[in-house]
Amino acid sequence: YLPGTASAPGAFSPLAPARMLDTRTTAAVPPDSSVSFQVGGAAGIPTDVSAVVFNLTVTAPQSFGFISAYASGTPRPNASNVNFAAGQTVPNLVTVPVGPDGKVTLFNRSSGTTQLIADVSGYYLPGSPAGSVWTWGGPTYTTAPAGMAGLSGVTALTGGHSKYALLSNGTVQSWGVNLFGQLGNGTTTDSGTPVQVTGLSSVMSVTSSFDAAYAVLSDGTVWAWGHNNLGQLGDGTTTDSSVPVQVPGLTGVRSVTAGDYTAYAVLNDGTVQAWGHGITVASNVPVPVTGLTDVKSVTTGLWNLTVYALLNDGTIRAWGYNTNGLLGNGTASSSSTPVQVTGLTGVTSVVSGSEAAYAVLSDGTLWAWGQNLRGQLGNGTTTDSSTPVQVTGLTGVSSVHSTNESAFAVLSDGTVRSWGANPSGILGNGTTTNSSTPVQVSNLHGVKSLATSVIATYALLTDGTIRAWGNNDRGALGNGTTTSSTTPVQVAGLSHITGLLESEVPPAS
Repeated sequence: YLPGTASAPGAFSPLAPARMLDTRTTAAVPPDSSVSFQVGGAAGIPTDVSAVVFNLTVTAPQSFGFISAYASGTPRPNASNVNFAAGQTVPNLVTVPVGPDGKVTLFNRSSGTTQLIADVSGYYLPGSPAGSVWTWGGPTYTTAPAGMAGLSGVTALTGGHSKYALLSNGTVQSWGVNLFGQLGNGTTTDSGTPVQVTGLSSVMSVTSSFDAAYAVLSDGTVWAWGHNNLGQLGDGTTTDSSVPVQVPGLTGVRSVTAGDYTAYAVLNDGTVQAWGHGITVASNVPVPVTGLTDVKSVTTGLWNLTVYALLNDGTIRAWGYNTNGLLGNGTASSSSTPVQVTGLTGVTSVVSGSEAAYAVLSDGTLWAWGQNLRGQLGNGTTTDSSTPVQVTGLTGVSSVHSTNESAFAVLSDGTVRSWGANPSGILGNGTTTNSSTPVQVSNLHGVKSLATSVIATYALLTDGTIRAWGNNDRGALGNGTTTSSTTPVQVAGLSHITGLLESEVPPAS
């Protein structure tokens, strides 16, 4: 331990053992009954303590049974913190959340009385340790956030059914689906808890497709693992790999963008290399993308089959499928080589939904092109456009986010505008009506960033808390209920949050 007083969110502070409860001095706990004791504000413990560590001792029980320890004012779990037989004295060290009233409750699940002793030896401050990860919704349909065991020091998250955490020490942890070895730990066994990706260190960034993953190292090389049926690992084979393999011939790589079956590497010299299989490339080793120089970043569009390159001069090049005018060059023809998106200069960022694309300009305006069936271009019509059109009424746009047929803009004043399709109230304006022009998300200010899905939207505020809205059939809003909401609600129990990753979960049927 370091000397001093713990102050970081979620930090543990040890105490000299302090007896907080001894029923031998009052009365034994009756059968199927509980006793509570004060923790918050007692013995130098802060009033807003989040959890407490104590030695729980059972003595003089009249029958066999067990004790459940839990936060006061919360539902009692049907689980044991210590088991006992008649006449035994049994101690056990436990860690228990503290209730809103600062108390811990002990329940005697037995047919006889018992004496209980609680000696507190430490506590946890409110908040989460730096770099911890919290999840809700998902395949287990939890309705409130729960911390992921074994993860700390996380600096970035990515993924969908398989997830990846980049740690501050340059290693990568993964969990989730592992059918093709995409967890990178040498197996094809799914894991609900984080496992370390084998052999990687000095990782600068990690990204993933549906069933493959890619890491850029500090030496500018790229390593890949997972599904390789179409050469998407770029190692010259079509053999899956459950451990990272180096993508040959690549050095000086700045970033990698992954499509479903293709990958794109932006090099320090501003060129782009591609590999895998699609309309733009069919190679199991990296090959140059024709005619691209001075590239700042690359992003993928429609099912990852349309690709956009933002150049340092503020223009955009696009290639791939041109469904509904996604290439933005005024034609209906797909292109295997980059073409310039018409009429745009001063672009600072470009993103794509399923069948529409959006560009933020340096003057704070927003432009869109592609499909407009639900009004997702935001120009007051439902007519597709193969060239960029200005999103109506928006200035001061900081960032844009899109999913399926809806779009969202974070403005410089910390508010959010939304437009397009509005299933389950995903636009957040208190209705379920589609809108072809931007509407303001209700009661939302101080927004730092957004994460979007087809069923719900999430806003990270500058105070470190999260708001969510949309479909909640499976707990995606994280507010402890399964009630959907057309306006933002607070995700329960989270503070000091620094980033968001949304992982698609379909609504309950």
